[in-house]
Amino acid sequence: FNIGVNLIEINNVDKFFVIQHNCLNYGTSGIVLNNVTNGRIVNNTLLHNTGNGFDLRYTTNIQIEENNAQNTTDHIMFVAHSKSINITNNVLVDGGGNGLYLWNLSDINIFYNVINDNYGIYMNTNNSAFAYNLVNVTTTGLTVSSGSVQNNITCNDFMSNNIGNSQAKDDGVQNIFSDNFWDDMTSPDASPQDGIVDNPYVIAGTAGNQDNNHYTSPNERELRCNPEPAPTPGWTIAVLLLSFVFMMLLKKRKL
Repeated sequence: FNIGVNLIEINNVDKFFVIQHNCLNYGTSGIVLNNVTNGRIVNNTLLHNTGNGFDLRYTTNIQIEENNAQNTTDHIMFVAHSKSINITNNVLVDGGGNGLYLWNLSDINIFYNVINDNYGIYMNTNNSAFAYNLVNVTTTGLTVSSGSVQNNITCNDFMSNNIGNSQAKDDGVQNIFSDNFWDDMTSPDASPQDGIVDNPYVIAGTAGNQDNNHYTSPNERELRCNPEPAPTPGWTIAVLLLSFVFMMLLKKRKL
């Protein structure tokens, strides 16, 4: 037990570093970065910490991926005053605060995470993307604050959050909600019957936002959201055929 101690803490560093394959349990915060640039936090387990699981402030160009953080007293992941952060493939479960609390951030990518059984996600971010995440059984779902501008919230699954109310709130400006699954609105799908709910999902908040293209089921969301490979253009096929014919004629002449 390391109560009262941050288990890993890095301050004022701009050299590349990796924090990997650690079990960081029963401390104050599991991983603390302050005024740090260029690092990876990958494949760590953080359990039963009394502060934040991850606590990042004034950081740039940090990759946080494939970590399992659970049972924190405060936020599972707290990131503030930072930019160019990738948060990918993490399991963030059972926090006393938010699964993700993001404050005054820009150029953030939040992809393929599981956020479960906490206060959900609070975003104060600009020019960022929140996609392919599962947000499940949280108190508030997703809150986009009044200081948030031009964020894309796409291709996520929102399930059993903020029961009886909208699973997301947007008080920001020019944020886009599209191609998400909301388990409290999976019908009607009649005109046409294409797996897309006919009516928009209304997002709470002062922005008056809505998801106009949301799905009836959470399955295959990556396939639906990723563009299909472009077909080979017809003129390219024609040129290939002509080239083949020309080569065959040359061979016949030589014979």
